[in-house]
Amino acid sequence: MIGIEIVAESCFKVPYLRIPQKSTFINGEKYKLSAKIKNMGTKNFPGGNFQVIIQWSIGLSVFWNFQVKPLSPNEVIEPEYGITDVLGGPALFLAKGNDVNGKVVSFCDRWGNRLYSQPSGYTHVYSIIPKNAEALYELWALIIAVISLFPIVIKDVIIPFVQWLILGLNTLLN
Repeated sequence: MIGIEIVAESCFKVPYLRIPQKSTFINGEKYKLSAKIKNMGTKNFPGGNFQVIIQWSIGLSVFWNFQVKPLSPNEVIEPEYGITDVLGGPALFLAKGNDVNGKVVSFCDRWGNRLYSQPSGYTHVYSIIPKNAEALYELWALIIAVISLFPIVIKDVIIPFVQWLILGLNTLLN
């Protein structure tokens, strides 16, 4: 059994602050794509051909074909696709593989749980649900607005409350 894990990292950084958001995918932005392939079996894997199809909900598909060299048990390789675009809407990552003898590869996740293939022969191994940039900007604006209210809350709520509490304790103790 072959363990497959898709590793997708967003290249998006919050504007002006340049804070990376590796797990936040934005429509139209770039992301880095690679995979981790691990021989989870007890026997050597002879190598084979793999295909990952990225099916975007807008109707576009991206095909990624790569070869896997022979792997001993627990050996890992990390083929890289490189940097590509978030094309819009959710995406499903579907994988299919055949070893060098033509036998269909059975996939599992990184914990060893078997993944079952679809009637098409492909196995769903990963998903991306991107956001619109506007929604992310609204979230950051909300966070900045809440942070900017802290000095007012401290001055108008917390300090008067502490003063009232101290006066109340002094009254009770005297």
